[in-house]
Amino acid sequence: MSTINDENDLRVVFTTGIINQSTNDYWIVVDNNIIEYDFKFPLISPKLEDYESTLTARIFGDFGIKMQNCIFNNTIILYKGIRNPKNIFFDNCTFNDRVSIHGFDTGVITFLNCTFNKLFDARNAIIDGKVRFRECHFKDDAIFRNTRFNELADFWRSIFYKKTIFFKTDFINTAVFSAATFKENVLFTYTLIDKLMILRGTKIEKGFDLSLAIIKGKLGLFEFNLDNYKDAEFFTDEDRYEEAVSELAVIPIKNKRETFRILKDNLESQKNLSESLKYKAIEKEIFRNELKEFQNISTLSWWEQIKNWCNNRFERINLWLNKWSNDHGNSYGRAFAFIIVVGWIFFYISLITTKTYSFIGIRRISEWEFSEGFKLFVEFLNPIHKFDYIENPKLSSAWFYFFDFLGKTFVGYGIYQFIQAFRKYK
Repeated sequence: MSTINDENDLRVVFTTGIINQSTNDYWIVVDNNIIEYDFKFPLISPKLEDYESTLTARIFGDFGIKMQNCIFNNTIILYKGIRNPKNIFFDNCTFNDRVSIHGFDTGVITFLNCTFNKLFDARNAIIDGKVRFRECHFKDDAIFRNTRFNELADFWRSIFYKKTIFFKTDFINTAVFSAATFKENVLFTYTLIDKLMILRGTKIEKGFDLSLAIIKGKLGLFEFNLDNYKDAEFFTDEDRYEEAVSELAVIPIKNKRETFRILKDNLESQKNLSESLKYKAIEKEIFRNELKEFQNISTLSWWEQIKNWCNNRFERINLWLNKWSNDHGNSYGRAFAFIIVVGWIFFYISLITTKTYSFIGIRRISEWEFSEGFKLFVEFLNPIHKFDYIENPKLSSAWFYFFDFLGKTFVGYGIYQFIQAFRKYK
């Protein structure tokens, strides 16, 4: 590798790359070099234009510059220049210092198979041309704050190793995160999705927050799989909440629930009911965990505090029953098991409150008349059965009626949940 110390050295190593007249793919190539100065593009001096003017192929169109197999040991700055827009292509390059985009005109920025070992900074940048990060590795922080992508923003198969916040980032055109990997939390805080964001096959290893995004366009969620991640916190203070979502990349639990609701609603709107059910179940489970953090408002009257406390407990019980009866509409197998198990418990308790039947331990299980007991149990599972389904019960107390009534209620609830689970693909 040769060392380049300034733009004069850079001009010396210019070579003409592949010229494809049908696609206007014209490149001036810098190959296999170490860049030891602060590289800026467009170039400060007119050396790129001077080199172009010596090429007979100039008649076919403008040239871009391709830096391939290069190592940059100093800062990189891409900015809006005063000359005609040029394309810049970094192919298999390593950046050992800060890379900054201050803005860019209508040319195309491409990073292919590049590694950013230091900060990547695109804050306050307005990028009018297409920008592609394909199979890149962001080893350090990647800052996208008040960044505006007016054309394609493509992060295909790129890997983000640290927490990332797209803060007030505007994706005016298509944003592609297909097969990208986020190893830490990623938040789209006040991000504008104006046209389309593609999340096909995106891998989220920690947390994902889409709750504060401004979604005017569409989300492409095919093969996007997000599990119920644990990295979420409960906030009551507004200042701490704002700091978490805009600076610390910490996801509040209510943002987590809202994210799963957004994913669920988008899949439902696309008629992808089978995938939406998973996010529906996770959304409900997160809400149940939120309710556990209930804190009553001390300034309310005692009656209002009691009402709030009761509402919280009933909501938690309702969600708990939904979870265990059919997994929030996902599992008819669980609903069937709920009917059998809960039905048997109340059937058995109601029987032993009579004088006709008594408790039998495991060692005396052979004494059960299975056929008779099974027949009574099946009749008990009919939620509209009468109290006298047992002949001559010789009731000793009102407990029989009490447990029989509870059994009817829970079995009827289980049957309803069973039907609901079967209708999940409606």
